[in-house]
Amino acid sequence: MKRRSLLQSIVAIPAVAAGAGGVAPETPREAQINAETPITPVIPPVDTSQSVRRTFTPDQFYALTRLADLLVPPYNGLPCASDCGAADFLDFLIGASPQPRPDLYRNGLDLLNRTSQSKFGQTFANINLQQATSLLAPLQDLTSNDALAPFLRTAKSDVLRATVNSRPYIDAVAQTRRPRNASQYFWYPIS
Repeated sequence: MKRRSLLQSIVAIPAVAAGAGGVAPETPREAQINAETPITPVIPPVDTSQSVRRTFTPDQFYALTRLADLLVPPYNGLPCASDCGAADFLDFLIGASPQPRPDLYRNGLDLLNRTSQSKFGQTFANINLQQATSLLAPLQDLTSNDALAPFLRTAKSDVLRATVNSRPYIDAVAQTRRPRNASQYFWYPIS
């Protein structure tokens, strides 16, 4: 019993000291150290860096950006895919994916650009909405045997996921609805 009461009194000493006088005063040396320590502002990487393209050529990347905006346009105050950085994220994700997926994307984007060039004389990124819609027709027909169909279906799924799981999209949703616990879970671009 005596040992227990000794331990209880040792544990209670800091509480008594804090209650009696609050925080112990700083010594002159501690005050000098605190005055000399600079406060370094912390800035999130997303605000200071530009992402580096790792996987796609510039033509492929611009085609992916245009495709993403056509697949996920702005709607009801929610941002479009390019506002969410979906193409940048997919450039990173596809570059880190197993080999069949990067090949699917590269071949699909090249085919999209070649088809656009042959039909309209411009790359996919530069054609108008009506022309782009005609190239995305295999997306509407689930039984299509078009060479673009598998790529377009995969890209649609990936772009949608990348957009709705981005910080700008989640912030926009949080403005219109009551925030949920999941509103703090999103991807950050890695530079």
